[in-house]
Amino acid sequence: MLSTPYLLLTCGFIALLLIVSVISLWKHKKAGMGPIQLLGAAGIAHTDLDPDGAVLIKGELWKARSIDGTTIAAQQDVEVVRVEGLLLLVRR
Repeated sequence: MLSTPYLLLTCGFIALLLIVSVISLWKHKKAGMGPIQLLGAAGIAHTDLDPDGAVLIKGELWKARSIDGTTIAAQQDVEVVRVEGLLLLVRR
């Protein structure tokens, strides 16, 4: 059977591993973007928006639509004007 010092050392080591694991997971957690953070955000058209397509905003891919119905070519800069649920309305 383990003596008290070894038992305490083992419990301390397990606690340390748990703390390091929690801190590591917490630091790498990606913060989501809500409507307030998206308004006015700059991004790049991932696909052609004719008028619907996809845009890349701060590393996240979003479904988007051109606000005025015009075509926006892929790789053009866009700005988020309005958020409707999970759809972003953007302009050049």
